[in-house]
Amino acid sequence: MAINNRKPQSLNEALRIRHDCEVIPYMGGTDVMVERDPKASFLFLGDLPELQQLTRDAEGWHLGSGLTFSSLLAEEDCPDLLREAVSRIASPAIRNLGTIGGNICNASPAGDTLPVLLLYDTDLVLKSLKGERRVSLDAFIVSRKHIDLRSDELLVDIIMKPKAYNHFYYEKIGSRRAMSISKIAMAAAAEIQKGTVADFAISFASMYKTPLRFKDLEETVKGKSLDSLEAMKQDVVHAYGERLNPISDLRSTADYRKGVSLKLIGDFIDTILETFGQG
Repeated sequence: MAINNRKPQSLNEALRIRHDCEVIPYMGGTDVMVERDPKASFLFLGDLPELQQLTRDAEGWHLGSGLTFSSLLAEEDCPDLLREAVSRIASPAIRNLGTIGGNICNASPAGDTLPVLLLYDTDLVLKSLKGERRVSLDAFIVSRKHIDLRSDELLVDIIMKPKAYNHFYYEKIGSRRAMSISKIAMAAAAEIQKGTVADFAISFASMYKTPLRFKDLEETVKGKSLDSLEAMKQDVVHAYGERLNPISDLRSTADYRKGVSLKLIGDFIDTILETFGQG
């Protein structure tokens, strides 16, 4: 069956088509083509250089929404924690096609990059012929497969804000290490300065209809000494246990997800203590 596909040569042309026509934007097509509507029209954005740049300035890292996972891995300025998450996505063939913008707009609870992006308080720039608007990632993903993208807009820029993290942790649990949709993914980071926890952040994917982060729980750890962190470790794990209410689905059960997640939180704290001399 033929696919009704538009291929703009510039971002402005893409925005004009998006404004004038009812089209589904896509780049690599690794997700949209699996569940595609045969009656739908598509807007291919994979040839637009405006969406394939990574730059850094005072606002943080600017990731073009059309950057493929393989391109991100090749970028010297790619944040280390994002690089780790991207390196575990599917196979090289999928990484060559799949894009970070697609991973966000697909709004799958299992999106591998989403927990990392949450830790960096990521903002998204959405553009149309009428102008631009900027929304936070957590506000953009409303629920599973539901995003705050208007019918005339395109995601053009992904802004990861500057952080002083100096300790990173990423774990993805699946049926196998690669080529697997995660049962649980957890990204975490901390900033340790002179024996004090200056910053502390944990985020999850594959646990709920949206990625999860509990900033109020993180605040209970910030400012604590490493000795205090060691003493309160079980209290922190228990607090997360009170808040986590995972889903059950074909890949895993709620009980499994919760139990493993709490072990990962404890392990993250242990790695902080071991790395900074309190193990």
